[in-house]
Amino acid sequence: MSTPTRPVPGNARVLACFTQAILDTAGEAIVTLDGDGIVRSFNRAAERMFGWSEADIVGAHVDRLMPRPEETRRADHLSASRLESGPLFGRSRKVVGLRHDGTRFPMDLSVSQFEGDDGPQFTWILRDITEQAFLQEQLRQAQKMDAIGRLAGGVAHDFNNLLTVINGWCEALSSASADERTAAIDQITSAAAKAANLTGQLLSFSRKSALNPCVVDLNPVIDDIGRMLRRVIGEDIRLETALMDAPAFVTIDQGQLSQVLVNLALNARDAMPRGGCLRVDTACLELDARAAAGAAVPPGRYIALRVSDTGTGIPANVLPHLFEPFFTTKVDRGTGLGLATVHAIVHQAGGVIAAANLPDGGARFSILFPEATPARAVSADAPTTKSDGRGSELVLVVEDDAQVRLITVSMLKARGYQVLEAATCTGALSLATTHDQIDLLVTDVVMPELSGPELATRIRTVHPAICVLLVSGYSADAVARHGVNGTAPSFLQKPFTGQQLARKVRDVLGAAAARGGPSSAVVLQ
Repeated sequence: MSTPTRPVPGNARVLACFTQAILDTAGEAIVTLDGDGIVRSFNRAAERMFGWSEADIVGAHVDRLMPRPEETRRADHLSASRLESGPLFGRSRKVVGLRHDGTRFPMDLSVSQFEGDDGPQFTWILRDITEQAFLQEQLRQAQKMDAIGRLAGGVAHDFNNLLTVINGWCEALSSASADERTAAIDQITSAAAKAANLTGQLLSFSRKSALNPCVVDLNPVIDDIGRMLRRVIGEDIRLETALMDAPAFVTIDQGQLSQVLVNLALNARDAMPRGGCLRVDTACLELDARAAAGAAVPPGRYIALRVSDTGTGIPANVLPHLFEPFFTTKVDRGTGLGLATVHAIVHQAGGVIAAANLPDGGARFSILFPEATPARAVSADAPTTKSDGRGSELVLVVEDDAQVRLITVSMLKARGYQVLEAATCTGALSLATTHDQIDLLVTDVVMPELSGPELATRIRTVHPAICVLLVSGYSADAVARHGVNGTAPSFLQKPFTGQQLARKVRDVLGAAAARGGPSSAVVLQ
């Protein structure tokens, strides 16, 4: 019986050198760790990706490469049991990397485990996906713009209707009686509110901003988006909704949810050239192991969102390619990105999507989102600050649009305020130097000479105690370029009513009085 040959030390060194040579020629970053999170090897691609040398990292803790909150580091990086059963082991995951210079970047991480001489060891394969993430964002925004272009016809139709109402009632006011004037004003106010809601939906849908996934109830969101969907599908297609009685809580960015519904509605509209019915429904499903396996999701509770149409259905040869980028059967009608974008959004939210033809004709897109636990809601009985919006303070209004400036000044004067007005930043600075005290500056954010925050900074050199209210008709991401948080308490979005303006003015002045003076920061964070 022959005795097994043991490798001699020289052979072990040759094997180690050969292994390291293979690692160094690999195009992807490869890092090995022990069970305590200490780096044991670091190849050349990893050096290029992170900016650290092998000598700097080998023997150091992996926290140098991936910034994480202290309380979750061990759970996510070091626990062998988590790597074996959790989301890292055996599959790729999007994570954040930390370069030597302190910059953060997106990475794709895959983890495998092997047994070493000193216990479990882990191999991390990492790819820098900065360019991929950029291209995905460009793709997402390009698809949004394509959908916005297709919405334009319906939006123009709605705006023309609203303008007809406003112009007609304004003309009628000149010869109307007192009672008729009240009715006319009510109609004009209603039409203006609908126009404001329409522009708000478009700004929300088209905005280019960081995603903000949060727990939302699908049902009221679908009700609200329904008004936009009716413009998308046209008057010859009936929109029906069948929403579950209980809240349908999921975790998703609300703007992306709007994009999913609009894209599916556009797709359904094209399948119903002679009209039909578009149906949106929600339901809560409890999937056992067998049902979950069929849907390719883990067992548990899910919210189902289904969009069905009575159109021509989906050809059998098209079904397997529906969610591929740029795949389209609609020559010269769109980019072919719509359903690919829907698939990406659903997947990012932890859900799955499938399409099928219906027995009686038409097609159905079914989406499963993991049911979310709702955040604690603010009680409807919580006390709120009440005010009639009146005051006597001196307010400086700066607005380059003459009509907006005129109505803003009129709104404030009607509520008892003393008002100074300026059409330019130069005029505003001149008024500031000729008055001993100005209590509040109400200024547009985007103006020809200075931005609103810049003007406020200049005026505070003369009036350090002045309060500032910034207003704008631009979207949140546009005003953010001027250092303004569009959700800050001291920001008012156009269009606004006199009541909304008065309430915001009282809030800003009241907040300043409560803290003993205005904040020193003009830029609203």
